[in-house]
Amino acid sequence: MLNSGAFPTAELLGETHGLEQIDVAMEMLQRKVPARDAVRVVLLHDQT
Repeated sequence: MLNSGAFPTAELLGETHGLEQIDVAMEMLQRKVPARDAVRVVLLHDQT
């Protein structure tokens, strides 16, 4: 059913941000960023 495209699922994918963008990630989770909303936010640690 999800693969049929009958339901919009893009919002369920969430957002990925680096640790330096933790402020933006937290604002998205708190729904403070206009026109952007995320169900899930992932923080990535740069290991280089």
